[in-house]
Amino acid sequence: MIFKVDVMDVRALEFDEDEFDCVIDKGLLDTVLCGLHSTANVHKMLTNVWEVMKPGGVYYCISHGIPEERMEFLDLSWSDS
Repeated sequence: MIFKVDVMDVRALEFDEDEFDCVIDKGLLDTVLCGLHSTANVHKMLTNVWEVMKPGGVYYCISHGIPEERMEFLDLSWSDS
C-alpha cells in the first residue's frame, strides 16, 4: 500500500471532487474551532471535506469535544452541501 502526504489549508483543498472514500479527522475540527472566525472556518472545512469524498464516503471525526456539540456543526454542514 502506498501512502501520500499533502499539506494544505483545509479551507482551500486542492483535490478533485469525489476523490476519497474516507477522510479521517483527528483533532482538526477541534483545532479549527479554537481559531478566529471558527464557525465560518468549520463550515468551509466541512464543505470541502464533503466535496472531496466520493458518494457514500465516510468522514471519521476523532474529537475531544462533546458529541452533541460537534454534531451541531456536522449536521449543519451536511445539510448545506
